[in-house]
Amino acid sequence: KTKGSPVKPRGYHTAILVGKKIVFFGGIGKCNWAFKEIYTLDTETWKWQEHSRNVQGEHPTCRVGQVVTALPDGKSVLVQGGHNPDDNETCYNDAYVLDTQSWRWVKVEAGEERPTARAGHCGVVVNGVLATFFGQDGQETKMRDVWKLDLE
Repeated sequence: KTKGSPVKPRGYHTAILVGKKIVFFGGIGKCNWAFKEIYTLDTETWKWQEHSRNVQGEHPTCRVGQVVTALPDGKSVLVQGGHNPDDNETCYNDAYVLDTQSWRWVKVEAGEERPTARAGHCGVVVNGVLATFFGQDGQETKMRDVWKLDLE
């Protein structure tokens, strides 16, 4: 059994293990509203904690279908892409890094070469490079490309 105030009911969210905490981001609620809240679940105490109110920096908008991956520093997560069902299915091609110790967002400057805005894709970080695969745009056009972003 968990302790603390649990996450509001949702689907299409992402979760990633960072150290001994599972970080939850985004998703869609009962009334099809997208979330940008951040929660953690401590895997030692099984206690929930919301961090949305104490997070600083430029943060991503509400979204679902985004890529979330842990970074090699052991404390940061990267959020890339996704879409907002509240905003005419707008898809994004942006990327943000969240430091889970300072609780600060930083927008990743990707330069001119960016992927097409997409959601429902997947991604991994390998040797300091985020590789994202496939997905679909706001008109549900399926993609088969691979995009790389150097994170160093």
